[in-house]
Amino acid sequence: MLTAHRRPTVGQVTPSRAPDIGQCTMPCMTRDNRCVYLHIGLYKTGTTYLQNLWRANRKQLAEQGVHYPGGQDGPIQVFAVSDLFGRRPKGGEERIEGQWDELTAAVQASPDPITLISDESLSLATARDARKAVEGFPDHEVHVVATVRDLGRVLLSSWHQAIKSDETWTWRQFVDGVRDPVRRGQNPGRSFWIRQDLMAILDVWQSVVPRDRMHVVTVPPAGASKDVLLERVGKVVGYDNTPLTEATVWDNRAFATADAEVLRRLNEGLGHRLNERQHHRVVRRLLTRELTRNSVAETVGLDPDDQAWVSAEGQRIVDDLVASGYEVVGDLADLVPTETETPRRPDETTSDEMLDSALRALTAMTEEYAKLWWEGTGARPAAPDSAPRHGGRWRSRIRAQRFRVKRGLLRLADRSRLAAMPVNGYLRLRDARRRRSRP
Repeated sequence: MLTAHRRPTVGQVTPSRAPDIGQCTMPCMTRDNRCVYLHIGLYKTGTTYLQNLWRANRKQLAEQGVHYPGGQDGPIQVFAVSDLFGRRPKGGEERIEGQWDELTAAVQASPDPITLISDESLSLATARDARKAVEGFPDHEVHVVATVRDLGRVLLSSWHQAIKSDETWTWRQFVDGVRDPVRRGQNPGRSFWIRQDLMAILDVWQSVVPRDRMHVVTVPPAGASKDVLLERVGKVVGYDNTPLTEATVWDNRAFATADAEVLRRLNEGLGHRLNERQHHRVVRRLLTRELTRNSVAETVGLDPDDQAWVSAEGQRIVDDLVASGYEVVGDLADLVPTETETPRRPDETTSDEMLDSALRALTAMTEEYAKLWWEGTGARPAAPDSAPRHGGRWRSRIRAQRFRVKRGLLRLADRSRLAAMPVNGYLRLRDARRRRSRP
């Protein structure tokens, strides 16, 4: 991960434009109106952490009057947003149809004064999409919450995300594509900036939501507690984060450099032959989970030229926010990337590191394939017409039990010298009998 060491000064931030989290405008809970807060991301700004935590603490949020739609029988927010946009990923069409109407109906039926909806795909909305979203809650006051992170960390995280999503760009190809203004119309620059051009995204939503209902929350720097981000968003929405103690079942952990390169090369070998759901299931979920579970993301840094570029871009974002007058919760200095003192770059890895990562990936895939084969075919019972007669079945079971006992004793002998003693004695006795039986 990119780790901060020297923090720059953001000289143009005024206290009135960069309030402390305690200065947030009055949350909806204290008003007469019912409110919907649309957390639109941006991408790679702690959204997975927040969504998993809110999902795990639905009950605690409801106790504070905050409805987080979903649950066992509720609408799935990510599917609802896809339905709103008309997006139908290949292989998942049947799961998405009608989900937006289900979501709006669930919000309408909720007795809670506040509803919180979170999906970073909302940051991709066109003005038409945003208008349809707001029109879906006619009896509610709609607010927009945008979480924003420094571009240095976003750049690395976005490259990793692209690899998880079946792309094959090297780090250098990715960064060069993002930095080149002439190539903004083609990937990777297009996909990056459509997700990270903060002012353009805010302008879309401000076309349908008043400026005083637009909230920008800065993501704290590397090394800060994740609770800081949760608290900052809570100050906007109107919940107390301290009761949200239910643990999440999954976290979006960062890649080690070797893991990223192995998956990138795997994508090259696959050649985009898997559809979106297949790649998501096998690579993004299974392999990514197994690799990140058993490795630690190293501290990496940017080349000096790249560092100067992201710092300048971060300062530009700060200046634009100050000039725009949007409410900012947190510290605007959080948005200016800091220099790192590590010589290692995001794409620097050794052959031994990649070999270790590849073997872990192969182990995970072998185990998964074996389980699927066993569940699908290997454990099927014999056909009735081939079943042995009653007496033969019992004799067969006795032989099987005897074999299992022998195998268990041999495995025990492998682990214990004491248990191996009778096995050694048996083997010596058997060899002696064999010698005596020779002519």
